[in-house]
Amino acid sequence: MTSNERSSPWAVGVLLFGVAACGDGGTGPETPPSPTIDGVQDLEEWNGATVIPIGGELITGKGPSTLMVTTDGTDLFVALEIQDQAETDDALSVRFDNGNDNVHTDGDDWVTLSPPGDLNDGNFSGLISSYVGDLATHGSGSVGQVGGTAFYEISHPLDSGDPDDIAIDVGDTVGLCLQGDRCFLSTD
Repeated sequence: MTSNERSSPWAVGVLLFGVAACGDGGTGPETPPSPTIDGVQDLEEWNGATVIPIGGELITGKGPSTLMVTTDGTDLFVALEIQDQAETDDALSVRFDNGNDNVHTDGDDWVTLSPPGDLNDGNFSGLISSYVGDLATHGSGSVGQVGGTAFYEISHPLDSGDPDDIAIDVGDTVGLCLQGDRCFLSTD
């Protein structure tokens, strides 16, 4: 994971990953089961996902974290486990880097999950250097807490048909930027 994108205090960097589906030995593509977006960490749901440990703090004073990414061929699923988090009052944002260039670009798809499960769908606007909400939200999210570990889960269509959303296929590579902390949602 790179951390070149530090133009704001909450940017963590861009991770490029391929959107892949599992195979079943040559008789046709096997679609992995879709994780249930309920904020409950069920490792079987995320079995086969790409798992990336995140060094450092994604949310100030909280961590370490683990990112999980998978697809069922229709939706992209992103989960984030944050240890040492006593409360689930922080928002998590996922910005898809449409150009895979580690730069905020007008139109980059952006979803924000606020606990317990308020998902907002929008995109980046360079005109105001911020997030602009879409008219329709595509996907779902949930946040749960067990002891000192928070678990964020997001689903988002690979291609919702909305021109403001990502439009990718299984096998494509997409950049992903994670942002956290309450400061992301503030207007200061």
